Amino acid sequence: MACNESAQEVNVKATFFGPNMDIRPEHPPQTDENTAHVVSQFPLCPSDDDPWDFDQVNCKSPGSLYEDLEHIDSPHVLDKFFSTLTSRAGRLAIDVAYLGNESEAQSVADAVIQQHKILRAHAFGTTGRLWYNATDGSQADSMTSTPGTISVQANITTTTARIRLVQDAVSTRVLEGLLTSILILSLLSWYTMPSTKLLPRDPCSIASVVALLADGDILDLLPPNAQQMTDKELEKLFSRGTFHMQTDEGGRLGIRYKDA
Repeated sequence: MACNESAQEVNVKATFFGPNMDIRPEHPPQTDENTAHVVSQFPLCPSDDDPWDFDQVNCKSPGSLYEDLEHIDSPHVLDKFFSTLTSRAGRLAIDVAYLGNESEAQSVADAVIQQHKILRAHAFGTTGRLWYNATDGSQADSMTSTPGTISVQANITTTTARIRLVQDAVSTRVLEGLLTSILILSLLSWYTMPSTKLLPRDPCSIASVVALLADGDILDLLPPNAQQMTDKELEKLFSRGTFHMQTDEGGRLGIRYKDA
């Protein structure tokens, strides 16, 4: 059997994910069939001495495509191509008995074509690319083995809902200066603030609370039998006014009651 091969180039729209620019199976590249055109030659073969140096020969010959296959030992006398085709570790793994069976001729032919497509896809994947040259920034085109450049249009889409705020160095320094000034002025204001005590004693201690009651007029308003009155009766007694803290003419601070 013989193959009459031709190669085409076509533009695709691909979606890359993450910093590694991965192509996910659920988002395969979409081809633009209107851009398909037949190329004049197949990718050039890499040199045996230097895989980055392309020989001026064409890789269209199946012999050059199969010669790098690893030979798999088998009890049958098979070349590299058919030993791979019948290997149990291979993707197709046809039965070696099919090779001499006329009724399986079509199955063998389909398997041969399928394996050849796989090998041809590998050849395009390794040699049909633009290789970056780190020495001068140019790119070598393995289709023509001539320096070239490539320009690709791309859109970047951020899928996260998180909004990130970025500011330049000048704005950062200005903001730091303002915050530092506020801190210094706040400490200076606290240090120079007069320390006049608003209350003559700590209102949180029991003795201070008793003193506030004694210096006020609450005890004067209680009836003689106040110790026998219930909480509701005391609440009713003072329910018509308000309590407040006030100093008397002698300057004593106490809790006083003012009737509404």
